[in-house]
Amino acid sequence: MESWESFFVAEVGAAAVLAGLLFVGVSINLERILKLGGLPERAMQTLVLFVAALLMASLPLVPEVPPAVLGAIVLVLGIAVVVACTALAARGMRQASATNLVRVAWWNGVLVEVAAVPYVIGGIVILAGWPGGLYWIAGGVLFSFAKGCVDAWVLLVEINR
Repeated sequence: MESWESFFVAEVGAAAVLAGLLFVGVSINLERILKLGGLPERAMQTLVLFVAALLMASLPLVPEVPPAVLGAIVLVLGIAVVVACTALAARGMRQASATNLVRVAWWNGVLVEVAAVPYVIGGIVILAGWPGGLYWIAGGVLFSFAKGCVDAWVLLVEINR
């Protein structure tokens, strides 16, 4: 775990900053976001991904946490993230069906799952005692950042085009 400390410390800081910037971006374009079908759900998905990244990067930093406890918490939290993001994606697709953004909403749903599912896999791998669980968590964090940054761009810039 010690070799991962610097990585997870950096990711915690990045996740906190990105979540804060998302709040600023949403507040700047709140009226426009609320008017467009599926965007409030997309904004919430992004917040869920950033908070999940913050929590997932924080968990391995807890001193002397037993691997079974870490794996269980990561698994439960990962399942919660997948369920929340799936529900928001489904709602976003229903909202987008009133517009011509169904394909965009569908891809959003796929990409949010790509960001969230590695957490579940990481929890399972850690619980099973197999090597590599932290790599899955790291992948989830990095995919969450990538997906969240794309969403932030949409919420800040693309909706004003």
